[in-house]
Amino acid sequence: MCCLGNDETYDIRLRTNQITRPWQSFRADFSAPPTWTTVKIPFTALESHRTEARFDPGRLRRIGILAIGREMQADIAIAGVRLYR
Repeated sequence: MCCLGNDETYDIRLRTNQITRPWQSFRADFSAPPTWTTVKIPFTALESHRTEARFDPGRLRRIGILAIGREMQADIAIAGVRLYR
């Protein structure tokens, strides 16, 4: 993904049709630097959260970018998201 931010840490959360509960996801942290930067997050870096399912990119349904877990001023722009293997 290509992003620009305030040098804070954000979460990317992916959901597939394997997931049935709102609190389940596949997630990873990333930094959003103050200059446009391509951030690569390999599928192997995604952690299953509250699910035993393994991430299957063919079943992807939703991608979310979150600023969560601490008090901060969220400031992030995403220019594009691409999937790769």
